[in-house]
Amino acid sequence: MEDPEIYLRKHHVLTYIEDAVSFILERKDEDAKTKPFELLAEYFKSIKAGTHILFREYAFVCATPHNRVSFVKLFSQSYTEIAAKNELMRVADYLSLLRLLCHDFPVSTVQKIGQVLFTQNAMDNLVSFPDFLYTFQTLFYYEHFLSLCELIFMNGADTPRTSYGSSTVVVSMPSATEQDSISRPTTSEGERTSQIISDTFQTEPSGKKLDSDTFVTAAVSLVQRLQVKEPWERCPAIDTLYEVMQGIKSLSFFDFVLSLAKSEAVNSEIGVLPLKIKTKSSPDKT
Repeated sequence: MEDPEIYLRKHHVLTYIEDAVSFILERKDEDAKTKPFELLAEYFKSIKAGTHILFREYAFVCATPHNRVSFVKLFSQSYTEIAAKNELMRVADYLSLLRLLCHDFPVSTVQKIGQVLFTQNAMDNLVSFPDFLYTFQTLFYYEHFLSLCELIFMNGADTPRTSYGSSTVVVSMPSATEQDSISRPTTSEGERTSQIISDTFQTEPSGKKLDSDTFVTAAVSLVQRLQVKEPWERCPAIDTLYEVMQGIKSLSFFDFVLSLAKSEAVNSEIGVLPLKIKTKSSPDKT
Protein backbone atom coordinates (compact mmCIF):
# COMPACT_ATOMS: atom_id res chain seq x y z
CA MET A 1 0.00 0.00 0.00
CA GLU A 2 1.31 3.42 -0.97
CA ASP A 3 2.27 5.74 1.86
CA PRO A 4 -0.57 8.29 2.36
CA GLU A 5 1.81 11.26 2.53
CA ILE A 6 3.56 10.16 -0.68
CA TYR A 7 0.17 9.73 -2.38
CA LEU A 8 -0.92 13.24 -1.38
CA ARG A 9 2.32 14.77 -2.65
CA LYS A 10 2.42 12.65 -5.80
CA HIS A 11 -1.03 13.84 -6.85
CA HIS A 12 -0.66 17.35 -5.38
CA VAL A 13 -3.94 16.93 -3.50
CA LEU A 14 -3.22 19.57 -0.85
CA THR A 15 -2.24 22.13 -3.50
CA TYR A 16 -5.67 21.89 -5.10
CA ILE A 17 -7.61 21.63 -1.84
CA GLU A 18 -5.97 24.78 -0.50
CA ASP A 19 -6.55 26.60 -3.77
CA ALA A 20 -10.16 25.41 -3.89
CA VAL A 21 -10.81 26.79 -0.40
CA SER A 22 -9.37 30.16 -1.42
CA PHE A 23 -11.51 30.10 -4.58
CA ILE A 24 -14.68 29.37 -2.57
CA LEU A 25 -13.99 32.12 -0.03
CA GLU A 26 -13.33 34.69 -2.77
CA ARG A 27 -16.48 33.78 -4.68
CA LYS A 28 -18.59 33.71 -1.51
CA ASP A 29 -17.55 37.29 -0.83
CA GLU A 30 -18.78 38.22 -4.32
CA ASP A 31 -22.06 36.32 -4.11
CA ALA A 32 -23.18 35.05 -0.70
CA LYS A 33 -26.04 33.09 -2.24
CA THR A 34 -23.75 30.71 -4.13
CA LYS A 35 -23.51 27.33 -2.43
CA PRO A 36 -20.00 26.04 -1.56
CA PHE A 37 -20.51 22.64 -3.21
CA GLU A 38 -21.47 24.40 -6.46
CA LEU A 39 -18.31 26.48 -6.31
CA LEU A 40 -16.27 23.38 -5.56
CA ALA A 41 -17.73 21.63 -8.61
CA GLU A 42 -16.97 24.69 -10.74
CA TYR A 43 -13.39 24.77 -9.49
CA PHE A 44 -12.63 21.14 -10.27
CA LYS A 45 -14.29 21.43 -13.67
CA SER A 46 -11.84 24.23 -14.44
CA ILE A 47 -8.95 21.99 -13.35
CA LYS A 48 -10.12 19.23 -15.66
CA ALA A 49 -10.46 21.71 -18.52
CA GLY A 50 -7.05 23.23 -17.75
CA THR A 51 -8.42 26.76 -17.49
CA HIS A 52 -7.68 27.12 -13.77
CA ILE A 53 -4.20 28.56 -14.45
CA LEU A 54 -5.36 31.48 -16.62
CA PHE A 55 -4.02 34.80 -15.26
CA ARG A 56 -2.66 33.10 -12.14
CA GLU A 57 0.67 33.88 -10.52
CA TYR A 58 3.72 31.89 -11.60
CA ALA A 59 4.08 30.11 -8.24
CA PHE A 60 0.73 28.41 -8.88
CA VAL A 61 1.19 27.91 -12.64
CA CYS A 62 4.37 25.89 -12.09
CA ALA A 63 3.24 24.17 -8.87
CA THR A 64 2.14 20.83 -10.39
CA PRO A 65 2.73 18.85 -13.61
CA HIS A 66 -0.94 19.26 -14.55
CA ASN A 67 -0.68 23.03 -14.11
CA ARG A 68 2.43 23.14 -16.30
CA VAL A 69 0.79 21.01 -19.00
CA SER A 70 -2.31 23.21 -18.85
CA PHE A 71 -0.22 26.36 -19.24
CA VAL A 72 1.69 24.98 -22.24
CA LYS A 73 -1.63 24.11 -23.86
CA LEU A 74 -3.08 27.53 -23.05
CA PHE A 75 -0.03 29.30 -24.47
CA SER A 76 -0.19 27.25 -27.66
CA GLN A 77 -3.93 27.74 -28.18
CA SER A 78 -3.89 31.44 -27.32
CA TYR A 79 -1.52 32.29 -30.16
CA THR A 80 -2.58 29.96 -32.96
CA GLU A 81 -2.78 32.88 -35.39
CA ILE A 82 0.84 33.79 -34.70
CA ALA A 83 1.88 30.16 -35.19
CA ALA A 84 -0.08 29.94 -38.46
CA LYS A 85 1.75 32.95 -39.93
CA ASN A 86 5.09 31.19 -39.34
CA GLU A 87 6.78 34.54 -38.84
CA LEU A 88 9.94 35.05 -36.82
CA MET A 89 9.78 36.99 -33.56
CA ARG A 90 12.36 38.11 -31.05
CA VAL A 91 12.84 35.84 -28.05
CA ALA A 92 11.97 38.83 -25.83
CA ASP A 93 8.60 39.17 -27.61
CA TYR A 94 7.64 35.67 -26.43
CA LEU A 95 8.18 36.80 -22.84
CA SER A 96 5.58 39.51 -23.46
CA LEU A 97 3.15 36.90 -24.80
CA LEU A 98 3.72 34.67 -21.77
CA ARG A 99 3.14 37.58 -19.40
CA LEU A 100 -0.23 38.31 -20.97
CA LEU A 101 -1.27 34.94 -19.51
CA CYS A 102 0.90 34.97 -16.35
CA HIS A 103 1.93 38.47 -15.28
CA ASP A 104 5.03 37.43 -13.31
CA PHE A 105 6.39 34.77 -15.65
CA PRO A 106 10.18 34.83 -15.00
CA VAL A 107 12.51 36.30 -17.58
CA SER A 108 15.16 33.71 -16.57
CA THR A 109 13.15 30.88 -18.17
CA VAL A 110 12.86 32.76 -21.47
CA GLN A 111 16.55 33.67 -21.35
CA LYS A 112 17.33 29.97 -20.92
CA ILE A 113 15.22 29.15 -24.00
CA GLY A 114 17.23 31.67 -25.99
CA GLN A 115 20.46 30.09 -24.77
CA VAL A 116 19.28 26.61 -25.72
CA LEU A 117 18.30 27.74 -29.21
CA PHE A 118 21.32 29.96 -29.87
CA THR A 119 23.94 29.02 -27.19
CA GLN A 120 24.14 32.66 -26.15
CA ASN A 121 22.15 35.40 -24.48
CA ALA A 122 19.74 35.83 -27.36
CA MET A 123 16.73 37.88 -26.26
CA ASP A 124 16.93 39.90 -29.49
CA ASN A 125 17.40 36.90 -31.78
CA LEU A 126 14.58 35.85 -34.11
CA VAL A 127 12.88 32.47 -33.73
CA SER A 128 9.69 30.86 -35.08
CA PHE A 129 6.75 30.14 -32.80
CA PRO A 130 7.03 26.32 -33.08
CA ASP A 131 10.75 26.33 -32.28
CA PHE A 132 10.13 28.49 -29.21
CA LEU A 133 7.03 26.53 -28.17
CA TYR A 134 8.57 23.07 -28.13
CA THR A 135 11.71 24.26 -26.36
CA PHE A 136 9.57 26.11 -23.81
CA GLN A 137 7.46 22.99 -23.23
CA THR A 138 10.54 20.89 -22.46
CA LEU A 139 12.25 23.37 -20.13
CA PHE A 140 9.03 24.24 -18.31
CA TYR A 141 7.60 20.74 -17.85
CA TYR A 142 10.88 19.09 -16.78
CA GLU A 143 12.02 22.13 -14.79
CA HIS A 144 13.39 20.36 -11.71
CA PHE A 145 14.96 17.44 -13.59
CA LEU A 146 16.73 19.77 -16.02
CA SER A 147 17.96 22.02 -13.21
CA LEU A 148 19.73 19.00 -11.73
CA CYS A 149 21.02 17.95 -15.15
CA GLU A 150 22.52 21.41 -15.58
CA LEU A 151 24.37 20.98 -12.30
CA ILE A 152 25.86 17.74 -13.65
CA PHE A 153 27.12 19.52 -16.75
CA MET A 154 28.51 22.43 -14.78
CA ASN A 155 30.41 20.24 -12.33
CA GLY A 156 31.40 17.34 -14.57
CA ALA A 157 32.65 14.37 -12.61
CA ASP A 158 32.91 16.42 -9.42
CA THR A 159 30.10 16.33 -6.90
CA PRO A 160 28.24 19.67 -6.99
CA ARG A 161 27.29 20.80 -3.51
CA THR A 162 25.39 24.05 -3.21
CA SER A 163 24.07 25.44 0.05
CA TYR A 164 21.09 27.70 0.73
CA GLY A 165 21.23 28.60 4.39
CA SER A 166 20.86 25.32 6.25
CA SER A 167 19.78 23.38 3.13
CA THR A 168 22.04 21.63 0.66
CA VAL A 169 21.60 20.35 -2.87
CA VAL A 170 23.81 17.37 -3.69
CA VAL A 171 23.95 15.86 -7.16
CA SER A 172 26.53 13.12 -7.52
CA MET A 173 27.77 11.45 -10.65
CA PRO A 174 27.06 7.70 -10.35
CA SER A 175 29.89 5.48 -9.16
CA ALA A 176 30.46 1.85 -10.02
CA THR A 177 28.96 0.86 -6.67
CA GLU A 178 26.04 3.33 -6.96
CA GLN A 179 26.88 4.72 -3.51
CA ASP A 180 26.47 8.37 -4.44
CA SER A 181 23.30 10.19 -3.57
CA ILE A 182 20.97 12.89 -4.78
CA SER A 183 19.03 14.96 -2.32
CA ARG A 184 16.90 18.06 -2.45
CA PRO A 185 16.58 20.81 0.14
CA THR A 186 13.46 21.12 2.19
CA THR A 187 11.51 24.20 1.11
CA SER A 188 9.03 26.39 2.91
CA GLU A 189 5.46 26.62 1.70
CA GLY A 190 5.16 28.06 -1.82
CA GLU A 191 8.91 27.96 -2.49
CA ARG A 192 10.17 26.21 -5.64
CA THR A 193 13.58 24.62 -5.17
CA SER A 194 14.17 24.31 -8.90
CA GLN A 195 13.54 28.04 -9.30
CA ILE A 196 16.19 28.72 -6.64
CA ILE A 197 18.63 26.54 -8.56
CA SER A 198 17.73 28.23 -11.84
CA ASP A 199 18.10 31.73 -10.42
CA THR A 200 21.42 30.86 -8.79
CA PHE A 201 22.98 29.55 -11.97
CA GLN A 202 21.28 31.63 -14.64
CA THR A 203 24.43 33.68 -15.24
CA GLU A 204 26.73 30.66 -15.38
CA PRO A 205 27.74 29.22 -18.76
CA SER A 206 26.13 25.88 -19.62
CA GLY A 207 28.12 25.27 -22.81
CA LYS A 208 30.54 22.85 -21.15
CA LYS A 209 30.51 19.51 -22.95
CA LEU A 210 30.46 16.04 -21.41
CA ASP A 211 31.03 12.63 -22.93
CA SER A 212 27.56 11.34 -23.79
CA ASP A 213 28.09 7.95 -22.13
CA THR A 214 29.13 9.64 -18.91
CA PHE A 215 26.17 11.98 -18.94
CA VAL A 216 23.51 9.44 -19.89
CA THR A 217 24.67 7.20 -17.05
CA ALA A 218 24.30 10.11 -14.63
CA ALA A 219 20.93 11.14 -16.12
CA VAL A 220 19.50 7.62 -15.88
CA SER A 221 20.69 7.36 -12.28
CA LEU A 222 19.07 10.72 -11.57
CA VAL A 223 15.74 9.57 -13.05
CA GLN A 224 15.80 6.35 -11.03
CA ARG A 225 16.45 8.19 -7.79
CA LEU A 226 13.82 10.85 -8.41
CA GLN A 227 11.28 8.12 -9.18
CA VAL A 228 11.94 6.64 -5.73
CA LYS A 229 12.55 9.78 -3.63
CA GLU A 230 10.41 12.35 -5.43
CA PRO A 231 7.77 10.52 -7.51
CA TRP A 232 5.75 13.73 -7.77
CA GLU A 233 8.42 15.19 -10.09
CA ARG A 234 8.43 14.55 -13.86
CA CYS A 235 11.36 13.11 -15.82
CA PRO A 236 11.71 11.77 -19.37
CA ALA A 237 11.47 7.98 -19.63
CA ILE A 238 14.80 6.18 -19.43
CA ASP A 239 14.26 4.60 -22.87
CA THR A 240 13.69 8.10 -24.24
CA LEU A 241 16.97 9.32 -22.77
CA TYR A 242 18.86 6.50 -24.49
CA GLU A 243 17.03 7.24 -27.75
CA VAL A 244 17.80 10.96 -27.59
CA MET A 245 21.48 10.31 -26.85
CA GLN A 246 21.95 7.68 -29.55
CA GLY A 247 24.79 8.51 -31.94
CA ILE A 248 25.99 11.54 -29.93
CA LYS A 249 29.61 11.45 -28.72
CA SER A 250 29.62 14.57 -26.57
CA LEU A 251 27.16 17.32 -25.78
CA SER A 252 26.48 20.41 -23.69
CA PHE A 253 23.47 21.10 -21.51
CA PHE A 254 22.05 23.26 -24.31
CA ASP A 255 22.48 20.40 -26.79
CA PHE A 256 20.73 18.01 -24.43
CA VAL A 257 17.69 20.25 -23.89
CA LEU A 258 17.42 20.94 -27.63
CA SER A 259 17.54 17.19 -28.36
CA LEU A 260 14.72 16.63 -25.87
CA ALA A 261 12.72 19.47 -27.40
CA LYS A 262 13.06 17.91 -30.86
CA SER A 263 12.16 14.41 -29.66
CA GLU A 264 8.71 13.15 -30.63
CA ALA A 265 8.98 10.61 -27.79
CA VAL A 266 9.32 13.44 -25.27
CA ASN A 267 6.47 15.32 -26.90
CA SER A 268 4.27 12.22 -26.67
CA GLU A 269 5.17 11.69 -23.00
CA ILE A 270 4.09 15.22 -22.13
CA GLY A 271 1.00 14.69 -24.25
CA VAL A 272 -0.05 18.28 -25.00
CA LEU A 273 1.27 19.44 -28.36
CA PRO A 274 0.87 17.79 -31.77
CA LEU A 275 3.77 16.31 -33.71
CA LYS A 276 6.41 18.98 -34.08
CA ILE A 277 5.66 21.33 -36.95
CA LYS A 278 8.37 21.47 -39.58
CA THR A 279 9.24 25.09 -40.12
CA LYS A 280 11.02 26.70 -43.02
CA SER A 281 13.50 28.37 -40.68
CA SER A 282 15.27 27.00 -37.65
CA PRO A 283 17.72 28.68 -35.27
CA ASP A 284 21.24 28.85 -36.65
CA LYS A 285 23.66 27.99 -33.88
CA THR A 286 26.77 28.51 -35.95
